[in-house]
Amino acid sequence: MSLTAGTPTPSGYLQIACTVWFLYDWILTLDDEVEYIWRRKWSFAKGLFIIIRISTILPLAFEAVLDTVLENLSVQRCDTAHAVLATMTAAVVFETDIVLQFRVWIMFQKARRVLWCNAALFVINVFCALLMFLLFLNGGAFEPAPAWIQGACYGFREEVLGATLVVPLCFEIYLTLLAVYKLVRDHQLYGHLKGPSLLSTLVRDSVIYFVLLVIVMGLNIILWDKTTVTPGGSSVNLMQSAGGIGGARIILSTLQAASTPPGTTIGNGEALSSIRFAAYSVSERSIQTHVTHERDHRDQYAKRPRSSTICDLVTTAHGHILDSRSLP
Repeated sequence: MSLTAGTPTPSGYLQIACTVWFLYDWILTLDDEVEYIWRRKWSFAKGLFIIIRISTILPLAFEAVLDTVLENLSVQRCDTAHAVLATMTAAVVFETDIVLQFRVWIMFQKARRVLWCNAALFVINVFCALLMFLLFLNGGAFEPAPAWIQGACYGFREEVLGATLVVPLCFEIYLTLLAVYKLVRDHQLYGHLKGPSLLSTLVRDSVIYFVLLVIVMGLNIILWDKTTVTPGGSSVNLMQSAGGIGGARIILSTLQAASTPPGTTIGNGEALSSIRFAAYSVSERSIQTHVTHERDHRDQYAKRPRSSTICDLVTTAHGHILDSRSLP
């Protein structure tokens, strides 16, 4: 049985729109990518960045072609394509979760408790998500595509398929709440971060990307539940694009912070010197600045010529008297 449709319809437009969105953002960040990725030595962040780029563009391009160009695909090939796309989507979701954990760890001063707690929850998240994929991914069957559907592999699926994203969504909500909590706590302890400082920009950008990923994943679950036709599953490309864009931008902003020399200002704000910037809090910087000023003040005082005391004046006068008595 052939699964094909040759009549142009808007069914594949969402895939194309998501692919264009991702490529457009890639162009916008290309200068930073060359500076902070390709001109630097290999590191965990660089490897993760490259993996996110590749694993995002591949399913976007493949599904755009599948839903707009390909025709006459057999049921077996559609099943294979469906499994491959599901695997790629899961990879993007898990890679994005790793980036979010990395960012939260930085925001919490590289606390080991936060690191190990989030790592344990991530393992549970992966296990539960894979279990849900195995249980619900094969729901539904492909059928011959109507004449008004463009692209290949038309079919129906179970509404419960959206449950495969519930556990990853809960984990990302948890990470988002941690980021918001850190932002609110720093605001209460240290006051508002005035000006476009690198710290305030990083914090705001991180929270924005966290919220974006949560919204897109929640929207995808709703669309999967309300639209059971396979072309309606194109909403998963929103999640892929948002994950690829958010993950890449968070890594770039963190590497930019790591590459900023001490004392350098960006705009009107103070730049941070290393990737360990979170371990050097606002209050600690204030204390360190105060101690440095006190030390400089003492050094300057020690170098100044000492003023004459009363004892010095008396000793000098007594010496002059003895000298005058020794004269003939």
